[in-house]
Amino acid sequence: TGVLDRLDIAATAAQAAREAIRHAFEIELGGMALYARGATEARDEELKELFQKLAEMERHHLSTLSARYHVATPELDDSGIGIAQIAVYGEVDVEAKGAEALLELALRLERRARDFFADQARSLEKGSPEWRLYRELEAEEWEHVALIDTELRRFREGRVGAL
Repeated sequence: TGVLDRLDIAATAAQAAREAIRHAFEIELGGMALYARGATEARDEELKELFQKLAEMERHHLSTLSARYHVATPELDDSGIGIAQIAVYGEVDVEAKGAEALLELALRLERRARDFFADQARSLEKGSPEWRLYRELEAEEWEHVALIDTELRRFREGRVGAL
């Protein structure tokens, strides 16, 4: 016979929620760094503006996360972050050279974030607060994927900047 330990369900749920929020912040910060770098490296003014708008979108998402979950927004100094580092962090195998490659990298990273949140939700009890949180974060990433996919298609057609 064994002895059962008392499980603090509230503490476990709170930890799961903190992990979800931490992952969301990391993903938004990575996206912001990528887009800020794209804005710096873009030679075309329309593309530079597109990346600036995408970086601003990620800043807005960080503010929203911060307000919604009552967590301080972390600061990011992206001056030393290179595209290769962002790709490695995102576990994406792509050599990002040029605007199209940057948009492809962004699309892959957004898809990866969406899939991560979906996978996390599948491992939780359907309807639980943590499940709802991950599903909400997944839905936001679906929006990001659609937006970047549209921008990439527009870029390939020579029509930059729908944002």
